[in-house]
Amino acid sequence: KEDKTPQPETDVLWYMSKSKDHRHLLKHPVITSFLALKWSRISSHYNSNMLFFTILVGTLTAYIFSNYAGFSLGVTPPTCSSNLTDNLTMPVQPYGNSPSLWWMLMVLLGLLVCRELLQFSISPGQHFNSVENILEVLLIVLTGVLILYGHPGCDMGFKRELSTAVLLFSWILFVTMVGRHPRLSSYNIYSTMFYRVLKTFISFLTWYSLFIIAFGLCFYILLHKDNGQENDYPFFDNLGFTLVKTFSMFVESWNFLIYHSTHHSATFSFLPLSSLLLLY
Repeated sequence: KEDKTPQPETDVLWYMSKSKDHRHLLKHPVITSFLALKWSRISSHYNSNMLFFTILVGTLTAYIFSNYAGFSLGVTPPTCSSNLTDNLTMPVQPYGNSPSLWWMLMVLLGLLVCRELLQFSISPGQHFNSVENILEVLLIVLTGVLILYGHPGCDMGFKRELSTAVLLFSWILFVTMVGRHPRLSSYNIYSTMFYRVLKTFISFLTWYSLFIIAFGLCFYILLHKDNGQENDYPFFDNLGFTLVKTFSMFVESWNFLIYHSTHHSATFSFLPLSSLLLLY
């Protein structure tokens, strides 16, 4: 009996692109003609998907800046409900400073979840082989926590650290999606180069970080003045801050950020990636 189950048409090309010995065959006229035919059929879907993600990134950025930006941009942080008393008449803001952005972001997040589930159902085995798909899942989880976990005005330190990760992942995915458009084929090499360098950098940093941690522990023991009093140069009085400071020695210009930052975990997370971008 004939099997009428739909099968992917580009699996062979996907495996071919992963093989260094056969990758050059993708430039064969037969394959390029086939890809051009496929693009003519799915271009409208890709463009619609890119438009949807553009709106999502714009809404997400606007929501974060409307709640967690500073006074220089005219933003007042939303009032935490736990800080209100009976004597205060300040309004409760369960959806942050902009309820319309909160609801719009909820709808867009739901559509993103549906899109991700659809992609997963088509090819479950290969779905998480892509760094882009992993970042999309992380974006969904972090965005859900950002808008659904507690009041927007409470735990401001945690919400701001979460917002930085959400902004970074969303914009990386947005730039990757735009760069893969066939009309921007001359820029596709930069996206491919970035992910290859990132993979190499992570494998290198995984081993090299052991030496950095060792130096950080040595700096703490040697240079700390941890006597319970405030010092003019407190960077080696806290073990966590010492490790961040040691990582910052990769790039000398990070001294300004380290001097003013109090979010150790966020700073520690962004130091390796920022160093990679400067090298890249």
